Amino acid sequence: MFSSEPPSPERRPSLELNKQRSQSLNEERPSLRPKISRILSKATRRHHKKPSLDTPSVQDTPEHQDTHEESEDKDLLQRHLLKPDDEEADRIQLKNDLVKLAFEGEFSLPFDYRDLDYARILDVGCGPGSWCIDLAQKYPKIEVIGVDNDDMFPLAHVLPPNCQLIVCNVLNGLREFPDASFDVIHIRFMVLSLTTPQYKKVVNDCWRLLKPGGYIEILETDLIIYSAGPLTQKMNHESTYLH
Repeated sequence: MFSSEPPSPERRPSLELNKQRSQSLNEERPSLRPKISRILSKATRRHHKKPSLDTPSVQDTPEHQDTHEESEDKDLLQRHLLKPDDEEADRIQLKNDLVKLAFEGEFSLPFDYRDLDYARILDVGCGPGSWCIDLAQKYPKIEVIGVDNDDMFPLAHVLPPNCQLIVCNVLNGLREFPDASFDVIHIRFMVLSLTTPQYKKVVNDCWRLLKPGGYIEILETDLIIYSAGPLTQKMNHESTYLH
């Protein structure tokens, strides 16, 4: 993400797959097709639907004392590519389900939450809260808190009792949480919403919030296009300076 040089041609992996290997993988995982079909069919009727604008909010929001600084940070925070409406929530829900299918779970940390009596988890940039809700329902002994700049959350009575979703600017709202207060912190697909300095600031804030021995899991898309021609190689080089 922070590299200043594009990958050299000899280091770029080829996207061409062996046809026999690809066919073998498809034969070994025939159950993926019905799973994906189910995900696509239910993506627009999941738990993330946002209440109407005249519905009073019932979410707990941290108080921000320095409103001037908050306003400046909010102006710096890049907006999402789509408006935070039901269509955007559906898109994020679908992406969450597909990622969970690809990774066979909500995360890839080296332990099982079923073995824990209690854990406190923070999801930074939680969107409509799909990841938080799924995790809280699966592991009722843990406490899951999601924060996001936009309110795409469902009504409070829809949430599991161990799940809380908070509207706050992640550039300054994380300071409301005390140091060493989370066992796990999750960040996913924030690279297009934050500049590089902002991203570093959020990650540094997360390190402050993490308990000793805790985990931070960050999942981002690679902005570099591999096996590219001369024009795309030039775009790859310029993309490292976008922020």
